[in-house]
Amino acid sequence: MKNRGFTLIEVLIALTILGVTFSTLFYLLGKERKELSYYSELYQDLLVLSNNLEEGNLKEESSRKLEYGVVEHVYRHGKAEFRLYSR
Repeated sequence: MKNRGFTLIEVLIALTILGVTFSTLFYLLGKERKELSYYSELYQDLLVLSNNLEEGNLKEESSRKLEYGVVEHVYRHGKAEFRLYSR
């Protein structure tokens, strides 16, 4: 008897494996795209903060006194945040 190809069960198992593989791949790619978008926005906000720091145009969001006379100054823009410490 000659082998005429794959049986229906073999084809269904192969399609199931491919379906699971592709669904996992698409999930991971979607997750990476969201993270890339978040970090891209964060990078842009950090650039704006950095430029404002160089130009002296920062508006202080908050400050608090820590131990040993250290003062924490917080500056924010969008998702980015700078914390500067001084005595």
